[in-house]
Amino acid sequence: MAPSQPLPKNYLERGDSGTLVKGLQGKLQALGFSVGSGGIDGDYGEGTEQAVKAFQRKYGLTADGIAGALTLAKLDEIYKASQKPTPTPAPKPTPKPTTPPAQDPAKEEPKVDKSKLPADPAAREEVNEAIERGITNGARPQDEAKRQDAMVMAKRAGDFQDYQIQNLYTTFQQVKDKLPLQKPEVWEEKLENGDVSQQEMLYLIAQLTLRSFE
Repeated sequence: MAPSQPLPKNYLERGDSGTLVKGLQGKLQALGFSVGSGGIDGDYGEGTEQAVKAFQRKYGLTADGIAGALTLAKLDEIYKASQKPTPTPAPKPTPKPTTPPAQDPAKEEPKVDKSKLPADPAAREEVNEAIERGITNGARPQDEAKRQDAMVMAKRAGDFQDYQIQNLYTTFQQVKDKLPLQKPEVWEEKLENGDVSQQEMLYLIAQLTLRSFE
């Protein structure tokens, strides 16, 4: 009998690399989960692991940082849904005038659907930064926005991202034994689990900054 062959690996985890990891990173980043300073580099490092954990927590999966079958399927489902353009209701027909005004064909200009155009060069840097920070997925950058869209994007811009919490956790680990903080074990647990509000983040940053000068 021929020797049995090992089953192919059907999951991604820290230490993996290649095009499959790049695909995972691209979808996570498009959905607002930062994969770290390296960006979409094809290496499943700490930043990618933290992004996977954040995605798993958000969608009720086991937050182990391993992109298994359930995580990959959910990520693919959410990513595909985010790429579908919002249907625009058909405009109501306007009644035609009894005697339409004469038009000069030479003055008529073809209509262009600007929503399908890429971002203007002058705004490209800001758009790329907004995509990287998870404020928007970058689809249809020239669509007209409603006031509620601007409000949602303003809130997202003000929220702390997972990678910022992770950076603060790293700093906290370095200084927790040097500064007289109250209940450091509570803050350590909050930062490690990502269970920290924006107000708590601001308070902790202020405490670390002020106490470092004492």
